[in-house]
Amino acid sequence: MPPAKEHRTKALFAILIANAIWGVAGPVIKATLNELPPYTFLFTRCLFASLILVPLLATDIKKNNLPLNPKHLGHLFVMGILGITISLGLTFEGFKRTSSIEGTLIGSVGPLFTIAASAFFLKEVITKNEKIGLIITFLGTALLIIEPIQLNGHIKLTGFVGNILIILAGISGTAFALYTKKIFNHKNHREHYSPLIVTTFLFLTGLVTFAPLSFLEYFRDPLVYNKAFTTPAIWGVLYMAILSSVVAYYLFEYALEKIESSETAVFGYIAPVFAAPFAFLLLNERATPLFILAAVLITIGIVIMNVNRGLTPKGSDP
Repeated sequence: MPPAKEHRTKALFAILIANAIWGVAGPVIKATLNELPPYTFLFTRCLFASLILVPLLATDIKKNNLPLNPKHLGHLFVMGILGITISLGLTFEGFKRTSSIEGTLIGSVGPLFTIAASAFFLKEVITKNEKIGLIITFLGTALLIIEPIQLNGHIKLTGFVGNILIILAGISGTAFALYTKKIFNHKNHREHYSPLIVTTFLFLTGLVTFAPLSFLEYFRDPLVYNKAFTTPAIWGVLYMAILSSVVAYYLFEYALEKIESSETAVFGYIAPVFAAPFAFLLLNERATPLFILAAVLITIGIVIMNVNRGLTPKGSDP
């Protein structure tokens, strides 16, 4: 296999696994929010993730003598604010107000923002196959949006605010992806940081910014930190800290180095497919025939957008 195609294959596999983890995260978040308030959940998540990532990064820097330019600390902090503080804060507030399956479905609109923004701001080319696939995935997304209406027979206003917050979280995630690509991973940029460095600083930023918000929740409920270490809350925290934070973010950053940000965004559409069975198992939320149809359309769109692209990956590093 040619090196360029091998890098692309690994990147696509990495982004697939990352989005599978994030798909399951929706039901896990909703179930854990029944036990913990959002910012204590996020603070403990970032704490556990940082305890894993910082020693790994220290070892990597010592072993490979990796330089870290102090002038880029500001960029890393901005990335953390966009990709962790704002995006996750809005996501958790949204899931607190809506169902896990609905939140994941609405969140799948986010990749549309990234694909459009990548073409506009980064001048990434959208091929004919991508345009066709994008139309099909958009149709699938539209079906996902109306699916809660079909479930209830009417518009459920109680989840409206939660859905809006999750859409805003997707916009923040788009800004994070574009900023990361532009500052550190753009093919014409000389500076480069490994996925481990970027991921570690993301969650250190989250740890610092979520701490005061978590303390406010503690003042309202002094037992909040005790709840974080009880079952089932601890399992949700560990899943989000280890898999959804360390593993998934590392895989995402790895993929973003090798392929265009618009391509990584495409795989965000598969998250609801992984969310559905866990939403049923953990929360007894059921997938309807309309959801299944939408998932099939989304899968077809992803396949079309990536057909015949293996030999000429755009924007991948050598």
